[in-house]
Amino acid sequence: MIKYLKKGYNEDLLIISGWGFDPYVFDFERLPFNLIVPKEPLLISSISDILHNIKKECFVLGWSYGAHIACDIFDIRPDLIKGLILVSLSISFDKRSIKDTIKKLKKDKIRTLKEFYLFCFKGQKEDYKQFKKHHEKRCMHFWNTADLISALNYLSYHRVNILRIKHIPLLIINGKNDIFESDLQLHRYAKIKIKNLDSGHLPFLKDKFYDEISLFKKGYK
Repeated sequence: MIKYLKKGYNEDLLIISGWGFDPYVFDFERLPFNLIVPKEPLLISSISDILHNIKKECFVLGWSYGAHIACDIFDIRPDLIKGLILVSLSISFDKRSIKDTIKKLKKDKIRTLKEFYLFCFKGQKEDYKQFKKHHEKRCMHFWNTADLISALNYLSYHRVNILRIKHIPLLIINGKNDIFESDLQLHRYAKIKIKNLDSGHLPFLKDKFYDEISLFKKGYK
């Protein structure tokens, strides 16, 4: 269910990837934690199984779809989370677009995912080339059609309420040029750290992303 990558740190980090992607799109070497990596897509129905296998408090990083799952993990087991990192967070997603994507998935999973990847990398031509070369095939294999549809159905109704997340460090990292609307209206809440990087939907492709993660961890101490 999960793979534990011990790197000699005191703190662990659970990584929850975005829809259609796997956790290995992140640069594991630059994340200053031991890593907890799901071996398959983390769905709302499998949260309890994942939590059962995590034996101590950890940080949680969720990207896009994964940010929604991360918030649900906090709702279920707030005592298990030391800190929360939400990346490319959208409060909600467009139901019509989700419905259309589900129809496409039922006809052709590979084509639908390839179109989605191209959409996510809009304005990042060179990054997209590297993704196709090193990650695309593996990411498509990580998700089956049923899990993709299950995750989309979840996103069609799920909304994130950031203000419910209290008593733990919280960092939100979004890209200024993200193709999804974030709907974040949180600038007046000083306790929530929000960083807007000069990037698109994949801010973890930028060096600054890992700098912010390291600063966040240091601030926790």
